[in-house]
Amino acid sequence: MAKGRSGQEPDPIVKCRASDEPALVIGGFWNLQFSTDGKPVYFSTPAWTTSPAIHVVDTTTGKEHFVIDGWLDRVASTLDGDRLIVSRRDIDDIGVFHDIFMVTPEGKLVGRLWLKER
Repeated sequence: MAKGRSGQEPDPIVKCRASDEPALVIGGFWNLQFSTDGKPVYFSTPAWTTSPAIHVVDTTTGKEHFVIDGWLDRVASTLDGDRLIVSRRDIDDIGVFHDIFMVTPEGKLVGRLWLKER
């Protein structure tokens, strides 16, 4: 692990944690992606049996929270600000499929980009 400026081990901003609520579990960190201004960092973590969760942490305040269920593909810069490109699993009468959505940093679905597979 890298040493901080004072020669000390840096403190983690977010640590793993357990919870009875899957959206609040932090079971690990993967696919870390910075926002376009470099302050919030989005990451995926195990949550449900069928889907991971996407969380965000503000690197300036250390505040972290759940954003949405799904697989984080990338953070995209748009005229309306940052948007997350997220794959979400769904089941209907025909079967299981993954759709790709554009999502706000607050977790609001903006729209479907395309049907990935059915």
